[in-house]
Amino acid sequence: MTKWSIDLARMRDPSWLHWMKTISLLAAYLAGVRPAIWSAIVLCAVAAAWYFGRLRALRPFPVQIRLGYGVLLLLGLVPGLFWIHWVQLIGTIAMVTVGYCLMERLLSLLPWNRGMSFTSSLAVRTLFRAPGGGGLFVMRQSPAAGIVAPCSMA
Repeated sequence: MTKWSIDLARMRDPSWLHWMKTISLLAAYLAGVRPAIWSAIVLCAVAAAWYFGRLRALRPFPVQIRLGYGVLLLLGLVPGLFWIHWVQLIGTIAMVTVGYCLMERLLSLLPWNRGMSFTSSLAVRTLFRAPGGGGLFVMRQSPAAGIVAPCSMA
């Protein structure tokens, strides 16, 4: 049996809080508060710089994700590409709630992030595997998952 639980410790994670603030700013922008997008861009740049300073490299995913996210925030400002911000909002909500990060999965498929050749099955496995955690809601399997209990009248 699968159970969902809430990981309250996640609310104290600085990375998770960063993404919650980003969601708020992006949602405000999409609701018509135009300056909020610049705050989201600055927040993303500061977070990328902080992770870069801490990890001293561009290759770690926390740095790549924040840089990529910032680039997409800027790209969404180009006329005709506004929809990118909606995709980012939906994706970021998925990441903070259940831990599914599409950007991380896509970045893991780039040549410098993988140690094997690219195949369509690798892409499918990467994109469709269950979330690995990191969200507020965590799916847990009970030890007896898959075992059907006998029907009882009690």
